[in-house]
Amino acid sequence: MAGQKLAPAGRLARAFEQGWRDTMMNKLSLRLRLPLLVAGTMLPLILFAAGLVYVNHVRNRDGAFDRVLETVKGIQTVLDTEMQGITL
Repeated sequence: MAGQKLAPAGRLARAFEQGWRDTMMNKLSLRLRLPLLVAGTMLPLILFAAGLVYVNHVRNRDGAFDRVLETVKGIQTVLDTEMQGITL
């Protein structure tokens, strides 16, 4: 089999026998492997941090909405008592 030329299907089967990861990693240079390693480790951390920032933003927005609503209700109460005092 050493002298025979493998068909494309044979090469594919052989690549799967050797393991796709091993075959691909042997072909990649160190200059490409290192950025892939950094991206593979940093991307989940960045996504997690972005999720935390978003959750914090939503909580702050809801808190601000509640404070504004409380202020409006207070103003409404004051205006209602003033209007009742004027009409009586």
